[in-house]
Amino acid sequence: MAGGSVPILHPDTSVACWTIHEVSTLVREGPGEWQMQWLTYFDPFGAAARSDFYYTRSVATSPAGLGDTSTPWIRTNGTPASWGVVNNLSAIPQLSDCTVLTEPALFAYGGETYLASNCVVFAGSVRQDDQERLVLLREEAVGYSYVGELLDYADAVFLGGSRAEQADLAVAQNGAILLIVTPIQNTAPEHLGCVVLEVTDIATSAVRRDATGNPLKLYEITGEDATIGPGLCTYDAGSATGVM
Repeated sequence: MAGGSVPILHPDTSVACWTIHEVSTLVREGPGEWQMQWLTYFDPFGAAARSDFYYTRSVATSPAGLGDTSTPWIRTNGTPASWGVVNNLSAIPQLSDCTVLTEPALFAYGGETYLASNCVVFAGSVRQDDQERLVLLREEAVGYSYVGELLDYADAVFLGGSRAEQADLAVAQNGAILLIVTPIQNTAPEHLGCVVLEVTDIATSAVRRDATGNPLKLYEITGEDATIGPGLCTYDAGSATGVM
């Protein structure tokens, strides 16, 4: 399963590093069809910055088998081909400026598997919050196709942060598709709770909006932590609490 740190050498430079695994997402695509993806990145020993982000994938016939075998699965041009990643999504024109894809969220619906992901944009070494967005992709027989933007920078500002990350997609008890995100800002506390939105059409990445065009908030969850802040919620239609 995803987790832990593995010491390796960088395939291009032979610099010693940890391979770090985090932010896993799990989906049941059908009977005997399970998929998990997680973020992997290169974290050098010492003070150097982490880099070379990509998603690793594992598929299995049951949850217990996930992680037994895994494949470096999705990258952008921000990660070199030497890592052996199968899909370079920078070839999709709408993702060509994404330096990194992060915070993956898998979702199976209507016989299709979708992947929501944050497009992180850098200019030089400076992160460009105003160009970042939450994008939706559809898994194809070979690779992925671009569905659209779920949320952009203006939406993130409306929700209270400068970015909307840590997405989760789920089907509610009434059949609606929920999109749950955490607004994030660049000062403490970075995480500003969770906001529940509705996706009205998954095939076009349409989010329900109010008369002014802003995302319609169905529910908000906040907390009192002043250091990191609350965030990263999910939803279970079988739970009495619903959002967790």
